[in-house]
Amino acid sequence: MTNPFQKGVLQIDQELALDKSSAGMVSSLASNAQGFQQSFAKAMVKMGNIEVLVGNGGQIERTVGYAYLDSSVYTHTVSI
Repeated sequence: MTNPFQKGVLQIDQELALDKSSAGMVSSLASNAQGFQQSFAKAMVKMGNIEVLVGNGGQIERTVGYAYLDSSVYTHTVSI
């Protein structure tokens, strides 16, 4: 039976599924709906507990990444 909610795959989802460092986790979560739902719920609770810094309480940063043909990635963070 096809999952009615499975309409397509985002590029990042496909990349995670194909990357050897994350493929096992993707496969595990894809084959265990209850495990996925539990992990997703835990992640949402953790994100909900992140305190947002307002005013002068924080620092805004912009990360710029560059991917090269040899699959290496260079990342540079700039404070704004």
